[in-house]
Amino acid sequence: SNLFAALLTPLEGVGDLRYTIDAVSNYRSDGLLDLEFIFSVPNREIRFIENENGSFDGRVGVSVYLSVNEKEVISKHKNIITKTYSEEELISGTLQQVFSLHVPAVNPDDYEIVSIVRDLNRTISSHDDNAPWARSEVSFNLPLNSDFESTYLSDPVFLCGSAMSIFDRNNEDMSAYYHPNRRYGTEEQFLQFQFTAYGCREPSDNKILVQIIDKAQSIACRDTIVLNPKAIQKLQLGKTVALGYELDVSNFDSGEYLLSCALFSGNGNCWVAGFTIDHSPRVISLPAHILEAVGRMLFTDIELDNFLEGNYTSQLSSVKLFWANLMPDNHTGINPLLAEFERRITLVESQYQGFSNVGPIGDRGLVYMLLGEPDELQQQVVPLNSNDFD
Repeated sequence: SNLFAALLTPLEGVGDLRYTIDAVSNYRSDGLLDLEFIFSVPNREIRFIENENGSFDGRVGVSVYLSVNEKEVISKHKNIITKTYSEEELISGTLQQVFSLHVPAVNPDDYEIVSIVRDLNRTISSHDDNAPWARSEVSFNLPLNSDFESTYLSDPVFLCGSAMSIFDRNNEDMSAYYHPNRRYGTEEQFLQFQFTAYGCREPSDNKILVQIIDKAQSIACRDTIVLNPKAIQKLQLGKTVALGYELDVSNFDSGEYLLSCALFSGNGNCWVAGFTIDHSPRVISLPAHILEAVGRMLFTDIELDNFLEGNYTSQLSSVKLFWANLMPDNHTGINPLLAEFERRITLVESQYQGFSNVGPIGDRGLVYMLLGEPDELQQQVVPLNSNDFD
């Protein structure tokens, strides 16, 4: 159980704000670890304020708390200025603000980790605690470096848009290429990841097995990374070697996949990490507070309780399943009921004050969501002399 994978898949925050968090660990020569937490927040979740030059700024606060046996041992906080440069980018459900939080010199141990993200531009007072927020929680083990008797492979860092020529950089130099959510396909054609091999002063394998397994446990891809003599020499001296891998996934089916790396001989450790391939031409995305409002309109009783307890992905799946069960057999693949519902959401957002997390803010918006377009319109011209009316 000394194998450590920081996160099998990115975690999603639960609360008034949609975000994901990924994490990686890196051993240091002194036996401690540096942790890197990678956050991504869709633009639609953040309130941006326009600047004089036409750009827009957001303010996001992130916090990470590490506890051992329910006792907090490390806390790290950071306020981040996020930027976007057009009104189209402001309302995008697919464009992400990506930033990281570095936690250095962590002792190996069993940790409970809690992360919290707040939108500081939407506070209702001067206290950050009043901002819309979301949190995630995970437990994992950071083993001692001495626990490994052979070459140790660190957690992978998933990347996007990186040139292979810079894969041998240290992780901190790759922060500009961090992938926000490990979703490839339409968004990114090439799966890219980087990891580090740590030597243990003994002869090391020169091959690392890369394997990708689909949801049905079938092998989708098997490949090897061959270490050159210079890398082998560094590992035998107890030094570290940064490694990278790139794969075109355009011919893979959409779905969830598991990626693993291990020494070809079977010695040492291995790691496993999940990622998603999505070739959908249209990514369904709603701000977290609107998705909660939609769920409150569609579900009741136990179904509503289960919906509210879930994270963004599970809530979105529940809404999709609701509409799929109402799909008419019209052989077109188009659900007119869902199309009309989405049209009403868009109009309420643009013309009737929008939504809070419990539903439409104004009565007109609520009436429109329930009844849609009026069946009859009446118009009266009011004369200038209103005294003509009793």
